[in-house]
Amino acid sequence: MSHHPSKALLLTAPGCAHCAALKKILDKLLADGLIEQLDIIDVASHPEIANQYNVKSVPWLKLGQFEFQGTMREPDLRYWMTQLDAPEGITRYLKHLFATGELKQVIDMVRDKPEFMDNLLALVANEETDMKIQLGVSAVFEEFEGSPLLRDIVEQLGELAKHKNPKIRADVAHYLSLCHSDVAVPYLQMLAKDTDREVREIANEILSDLEY
Repeated sequence: MSHHPSKALLLTAPGCAHCAALKKILDKLLADGLIEQLDIIDVASHPEIANQYNVKSVPWLKLGQFEFQGTMREPDLRYWMTQLDAPEGITRYLKHLFATGELKQVIDMVRDKPEFMDNLLALVANEETDMKIQLGVSAVFEEFEGSPLLRDIVEQLGELAKHKNPKIRADVAHYLSLCHSDVAVPYLQMLAKDTDREVREIANEILSDLEY
């Protein structure tokens, strides 16, 4: 898959062997034309940069919209280069963050760029999304409970309330309850009459709590 060269920012510290190894790989990608610009900053000399990006340890790499902490292999870096412009690139990156326990980073990303909520909805709709990632998505929704961010996606959740998979419909009922929006009520009322018993129970319990 082709992609446009991107800028890379690497934060390092004196005496960091992993930093030196990552710099060597990035220098190679730069020489190959896969990176158009590589900036390397020593956090010992510029702690304000580490604070700006909330970096707690190095090496730390910003590659396009993607951020990585710790050592990386060249094949992994080349893979993420191919994902910078890929239609599913952000979704794959979010899955990576969930899988590696970087929930706070996902929350910060969604707060900064609400459009990433569409990528979370794609994970909700995917029957192959594994349990760890499902739990991560739920945690993000719960973080934004009652916020405009969730109220803005009520209708998209409503469409997912018609999903063929009852497990997904059950999850959607929970997410609709977090929206704190009257627009969500008709979708919950629909789920309260669902063909699946568990979905009906969840939706009816939510409606009861909402006094509908």
